[in-house]
Amino acid sequence: MAARLHITFDPSHNVAVLSALDGSLRDFLRAEVPLRAEDVDIDFGTPDKEWSSRLTRSTVNLFLFDIRRSAGRAVAGNATRERNGTQQRLFRAPLIKVRYLVTVWTAEPADEHRVLGDLLRLIAISGELPGRYLGGELADLGNPVELTLGADDAVRSPDVWGPLGVPPRANLELAVVLPAREPVVRDVPKPPTEVDAGLTDRNVPSRTSRRSGSLVEDPASSAARGLGPSGDGS
Repeated sequence: MAARLHITFDPSHNVAVLSALDGSLRDFLRAEVPLRAEDVDIDFGTPDKEWSSRLTRSTVNLFLFDIRRSAGRAVAGNATRERNGTQQRLFRAPLIKVRYLVTVWTAEPADEHRVLGDLLRLIAISGELPGRYLGGELADLGNPVELTLGADDAVRSPDVWGPLGVPPRANLELAVVLPAREPVVRDVPKPPTEVDAGLTDRNVPSRTSRRSGSLVEDPASSAARGLGPSGDGS
């Protein structure tokens, strides 16, 4: 019977990462803008007519409208590390770009523009989400969570307003680049440090010889030959 390869996809990993990202962004904005909970709500709902009709307080909305593989930082692959004497291989996930449409909903346009300006200044100078705000799986991703202003590419925020059924509003596009999941870690054997070779005469099988040796050179023998750390006598 032919062997079959079974691949299992667990969508909860991606959901957990996005949920952790929402919470981390909320904590970041509350502390750094700042946006005090008693003054402003932070919401991740879809800002359509039904949502906006329920608003009773000033609200900053972060609407997740685009998820795709990062074209500029599509780095994946694996790396090796040693942890507690065990050799491990880390299989890194591809980087994704997550884009939020950031809008401010207040009674007065002046307040809306002021808060948008504060958000713009913070996002423009931050570069990444500080580690103290990373919650859940974000803390184990092994990569910084990068923050940038959205660029002019395939999906633009004006394309979003039509389906939402509300007039376009002043907005920022917050782009976040992060791994799709935390690295998969597997223990691997350490590379060999010794070699054991045998030689047998095919015409006279009883004639054999064996030789063993170390693949790691003894530093004392290098010093005896007058070799420096680089092996070139320097």
